[in-house]
Amino acid sequence: MNIRISDTGRIEEVLAFYYEVIDAIGNDVNSVRWTKDVYPSRQFLLEALGNGELMTGEEEGRIIAAMILNQNCSEEYGTVLWPLKAEPEDVSVIHALAVHPEKRRNGYARAMVQEALALAEENHRRAVRLDVLKGNTPAEALYAGMGFVHVGTIPMYYEDTGTAEFLLFELPLSSGTEKTRRHSKSRRDLFCRKKEVDL
Repeated sequence: MNIRISDTGRIEEVLAFYYEVIDAIGNDVNSVRWTKDVYPSRQFLLEALGNGELMTGEEEGRIIAAMILNQNCSEEYGTVLWPLKAEPEDVSVIHALAVHPEKRRNGYARAMVQEALALAEENHRRAVRLDVLKGNTPAEALYAGMGFVHVGTIPMYYEDTGTAEFLLFELPLSSGTEKTRRHSKSRRDLFCRKKEVDL
């Protein structure tokens, strides 16, 4: 799988990919609760594409995985006692991570997260954070298996779920030293609002 940062010229392909994921999810209670044109919406995806925040995993030119990596997050993140004390600009957040239904359970979600971690390291972030809808056991298992720490479970509001319980995860990065941060101050390529994984 080739992972790349996509641009606004691919909005229709990206939107079609997420539509296929949503169709496959159906009423699966152990998954995300995404809704077409609500989350992830066209506008949300366009903004991410325009900011260089949306990455696609591809095989033979076809999108089989996608996610957003940025520094946006729900305001409720500020109510949590994160193990690593870090400023918002020192943290990357994963959103809307998904794998095509035909390609699940082949390690593609893990590969996408590994790419996110590598990019966060490259940009000298101190940690990567995300939230998972309670009950999305495949996502919980994925992140826990990759070393993310479950920090807590809190109610949060999103357009697609309404108010629901979300598990918050954090993974500190080796780049998160004061010395490294002083020498970085540069690339702010990548930024979040909400993420979810569907393997």
